[in-house]
Amino acid sequence: MLHGGSRIEALVLVIAFTFMNIDSASAQDWVLKSPLPTNADLMDACMTSNNTGYICGTYQTILKTTDGGTTWQQEAWAANNQLNSIAFSSHDTGFAAGWNGIMRTTDGGENWVQLPSPFPYDTTDLSNVFFLDQMHGWVSGTYYSLVRTTDGGMTWQLLQQNVMLTQMFNIVRFISPDTGFIAGSYGFGDIGLLKKTTDGGISLSDLTIPADIKVISGLAVISSNELWIGPGDQVSASGSARVYHTLDGGTSWSVTGLSNMGPTVKSIKFFDRQHGRVLTDRQVFVTADAGGTWTEYDMGQGYPPLELTAMAWGDTTNCIAVGNSGRIFGSTSGGTSWNELSHVIPASFTAVCFTDDQTGFMTGYNAWAPA
Repeated sequence: MLHGGSRIEALVLVIAFTFMNIDSASAQDWVLKSPLPTNADLMDACMTSNNTGYICGTYQTILKTTDGGTTWQQEAWAANNQLNSIAFSSHDTGFAAGWNGIMRTTDGGENWVQLPSPFPYDTTDLSNVFFLDQMHGWVSGTYYSLVRTTDGGMTWQLLQQNVMLTQMFNIVRFISPDTGFIAGSYGFGDIGLLKKTTDGGISLSDLTIPADIKVISGLAVISSNELWIGPGDQVSASGSARVYHTLDGGTSWSVTGLSNMGPTVKSIKFFDRQHGRVLTDRQVFVTADAGGTWTEYDMGQGYPPLELTAMAWGDTTNCIAVGNSGRIFGSTSGGTSWNELSHVIPASFTAVCFTDDQTGFMTGYNAWAPA
């Protein structure tokens, strides 16, 4: 288990840079040293096996590992796009979606192509990609937006979009080609939203959820009647992070408080009815008794302050969790212990100067030095 300290200490770092020239014409000579493998905010992850995984994020970042997260390769880059979600329908075929639409790879992430937009309006910020199998997939986003493919992503059918409605479809999950659920919010995090479809997304019906939920950021579907949801609106009136559970399709909900620290729920994963995981900003909660009890495992603090965003499971024991500023964590124990897979210089830099064209100095501070 990782732990962060709390003693405030001053820090001066001296870093030597080697490059040909220090001017705007030689920007390509700069090499990122920290954090590694990227400084992007990481938004989502998926695993196609115990060893192979993908991560997406800001700057159109796509990273790939084939050794369980020990090393990472940069697969795509473009500064004008943010990728919010990534999913693979097979070992080689995958999709990533974000600000600028949907991208596809058919060679395990070596090459990505931008797909024609299925939306009549280009204002949609795509939030989530989900594939039920190799043929059936859905992509959801802002402004009541939902598209579907039934041919493995070759073509996409527009099911829903209304730029006059500020309904955010943050998560889409299906348990069959017809039956699925969509979660998010009305407005920009004002009132929680949960919808159900029994015709593949062509029509949607509202499900009742507790009134104190402002936005749903975690959703796990066990069956057409059993669901788990987690709010992304920080804390409840009781001041604790919590998850909600229904056994009757949303007619009634039970609530379980997870942490008095009040982190935001970011993701929920159930392998079966008994075994589940909940990811918050900085913790993973584990249950082995259908949510009767939850055990907390802390990722630690570090610098910059940790804010996890997503987790992906290769199986019931192997997981990758990602977050802000390029932070990547891995677990091979089902989430009960974690190692940081990214390399971060634990500091915030405030000034830089050079004494010649090769030697430079950076100063800053470390707010989370080990005790």
